[in-house]
Amino acid sequence: PFLADTVRIDAVIGRLAGPLTMKGVMVETETFRLELGKIDLDWRPSRLFRLLLDFDQIKVEGLHYTQLKVTKPQKEERSEPIALPEKIVFLLDLRLGNVSLRDFEFRSLPDSAPLIIDSALLEAALSRRQLVISTLKVSAPLLAVEGDVRLTTNQDYLLNGELRWNVPLPDYPSLIGKTVLQGSLHSLTLNQSIAEPYNVEAVVHLRNLINNLTFDATLDMMPLDLKTLNADLPPITLQLGVTGKGSPDDMVVNMKSWLEAPELGRLNSSLTGGLKGKTFILDEFKVTVPEQPGQVTFNGQVEMAEEQNLDFTANWQHLQWPLEGNPSIISPAGFLKLSGTVQNLHASLDTAVGKTGRIQGKVERQEKDIDVALDWSDIQWPVQDPQFESPEGHIAAAGKIEDYALAISANLAVPEQTAAELQLKGRGSLEALEFSGIDIRALGGRLEGNARVAWKPELQSTVSIEGQGFNPGEIMKDWPGKLGISLQAQGGMHDKQPSLQLQQLQIQGELRGHE
Repeated sequence: PFLADTVRIDAVIGRLAGPLTMKGVMVETETFRLELGKIDLDWRPSRLFRLLLDFDQIKVEGLHYTQLKVTKPQKEERSEPIALPEKIVFLLDLRLGNVSLRDFEFRSLPDSAPLIIDSALLEAALSRRQLVISTLKVSAPLLAVEGDVRLTTNQDYLLNGELRWNVPLPDYPSLIGKTVLQGSLHSLTLNQSIAEPYNVEAVVHLRNLINNLTFDATLDMMPLDLKTLNADLPPITLQLGVTGKGSPDDMVVNMKSWLEAPELGRLNSSLTGGLKGKTFILDEFKVTVPEQPGQVTFNGQVEMAEEQNLDFTANWQHLQWPLEGNPSIISPAGFLKLSGTVQNLHASLDTAVGKTGRIQGKVERQEKDIDVALDWSDIQWPVQDPQFESPEGHIAAAGKIEDYALAISANLAVPEQTAAELQLKGRGSLEALEFSGIDIRALGGRLEGNARVAWKPELQSTVSIEGQGFNPGEIMKDWPGKLGISLQAQGGMHDKQPSLQLQQLQIQGELRGHE
């Protein structure tokens, strides 16, 4: 009869002076529901006469909290900055002998995944000028922590402590680290280390933690072989060092790193940038190859508003692939520029390829409307002794993202053997490409037909083509002729297995003087 309608307690055993047990506690309002399976409380109220609030034990089991409705927090207008008083003196001392928690769950919404803590243990004492957490242990699926912390509440608010933690990672070695705190709430140093195989060391200096926070930090990661983390990862070794300083809304960051891989060799990189208000600024991110002139440089900024607005440019000089040895393709210079938002995006590309080749392109997106164009000229591959050439080509797509027209045209050639002209016309969507017109002129003949490729709900394709007048003698002099071809086929993936069905294949005509 003494409880509000929103509160229920199934059982109360013991006495208020302790020990006391409550079971089956539930509190439910419009905004939250709290369920508590059991709480055991043992304290010594007689010590209040000595100004000591003394708990021998607080044992909590089955604490589940669910947020039923999200309420928008009201904006707090702060007219004056927060300042720590010269000292804080508590009227009572507090001792927490053994505070334990088992089976804790927190849900931000009824149907959201819970944040779980399997168990926690706390032993602490608060005197009139000092807080001492002598034992802190937390065990959860996402994190395990144990350590101790000491804070004084006078003079400089001295703060010291050590936390040892373990973060399990599926399919990778756990992150096992140690955080050491030393200093005060006015100037605090955090020494952070993460054990092998990650081998990370970091030092963070924080000043004015309560008001006008500023920092400077360094982080060093020793050379890390990705295969030591997971055998399925590529054989890449990387190392990096990062420095930063400033405040949460006005900071500068610098990074230097390198990466090595058998197929790439070594890449060096450096970054300078930072954060200004809600704008991330990339002054320069440069990637270079040792003892080679090739480099790629990125710069730009992103406004971290409700709709992120970006403006980025990439410039490169003397690029080649592969990075070492004789290149198959080179790009003496070029740039790529991106600007706008995801829904309203502009991109442009202009790059030199090989000795005289060039590729230019643009992408325009306005909400669901797209306009894409790509042109190339004098493309040869590889650079030395080309086996393939494309004197010119063009790709265009325009319309809605879910329904656009697509056209491809290209001149192709195998040097000193044959040439071909390709024309494709069709439509595309988010699920498939359908070419209603395929027109290929090669070997003195012409091939026409249609095709369709879909990738939703799974990969499926069909093709139907017919052609006449093909002369194999253009590429094989001893096999002159005039052939016709008719082909119908379909294929794709079914139950994660590739399949191909050849429905029709007919080749007829004259070859080496015979029909």
